[in-house]
Amino acid sequence: RQRKDLSTCIYMLICLTDIVISLLTLPVAVSYIGYRTPLMFSLPGFCTFWGSINTIVPHLSVFLVAVLSITRTHSLIYPLKIIRRRVILGLIGSYLLFLLLQAVIPLIFRLSEMIYLPEDTYCYSEGTGTV
Repeated sequence: RQRKDLSTCIYMLICLTDIVISLLTLPVAVSYIGYRTPLMFSLPGFCTFWGSINTIVPHLSVFLVAVLSITRTHSLIYPLKIIRRRVILGLIGSYLLFLLLQAVIPLIFRLSEMIYLPEDTYCYSEGTGTV
């Protein structure tokens, strides 16, 4: 079995985030078909889960494209210098952890909550006003 190079790993991660983004549109489409009724968003916890993932994944996708661009530029400028996969994948993992914490901590401490807005067929984070 051949080991994948760094750009292939990043391309696979970008494809995975794009698939997740595409899947996240399904509940919105179902709500539009149902004349903007919450349907899936009315399930307990679904709005919170969907809203958190929908906040995290687009940021991660943009970050991955930036990392791919930077590593490709680095390879063009320094063709003989090897970029360590562990460092780059660790950086991506750290950023994902940062995004997860940023999305989940306000929900855990009840500083915000996800609410469904029928006019947008979307779940948004809204502050509760408690500090």
